[in-house]
Amino acid sequence: MGMAMADSTSPQVFESLLDNPPNTSHVAKEIRIFEALDSSNSFVLNEGYEGLLVIADQQTAGRGRLQRSWHSAPGKGLWFTVCLDGLVQGLTFAAALSVQDALGEKCPGTTIKWPNDILLDGKKICGILVEHKNNRMALGIGLNVHHCTEDFPDELQKIAGSLDSLTNIPWNRVVLLTDILKHLDYYIELIRNGKLESVRSDWSRRCGLIGKRVQIGDVLGEVECIDEIGALIIQTTEGTKRIMSGEIEIADGEDR
Repeated sequence: MGMAMADSTSPQVFESLLDNPPNTSHVAKEIRIFEALDSSNSFVLNEGYEGLLVIADQQTAGRGRLQRSWHSAPGKGLWFTVCLDGLVQGLTFAAALSVQDALGEKCPGTTIKWPNDILLDGKKICGILVEHKNNRMALGIGLNVHHCTEDFPDELQKIAGSLDSLTNIPWNRVVLLTDILKHLDYYIELIRNGKLESVRSDWSRRCGLIGKRVQIGDVLGEVECIDEIGALIIQTTEGTKRIMSGEIEIADGEDR
């Protein structure tokens, strides 16, 4: 991705996508832009259809996994959801890889935190939420772009960050979104062509957890593998445990 001037924080900045949409086959075939929504995922689950991209400049009730709220202030980030028909496995893998790929050489220090976050310098900059309803899938991505530390609620200031605050590089949300969508389209193409395992394997490698001792709740052990739907298979003193979600720490105390 080439260098780009920082964008306006106006919600109208995304309207350029209507005239110049990304060249994609599966996502963003139609684009709807909202100045504010309660949740772009909720909108897609209720009213979406194959190929729809919903962008909200602000979410008043954005959410992450485990029904946690997601802080989505106006003009500060990318809050968007793509809609796909049917059950498409591996969307969380595809989304994390796409964000990391789009950030690319401008931001080489990102890491994928199991199960669905992107970190930069140990701070969360991106969350991913996949939901389904009525044979419809909503893949939501929230990426902090223009936040200063004080833009986050007090309880998030030590754990959340943004591209602006952590890189000191100008970021353009439209350019960044376009790049993410192009990468996402590529990975969805692979998945729909029967290559889910290669996508999962790439994601698993980038998570960097295989062979690590981890603590998740009261489960402590070594990660043997990450299975086909992203669950950790952990060898413990009490046998093999399969963990779908939770807050993970490396056993030596290093957070991931």
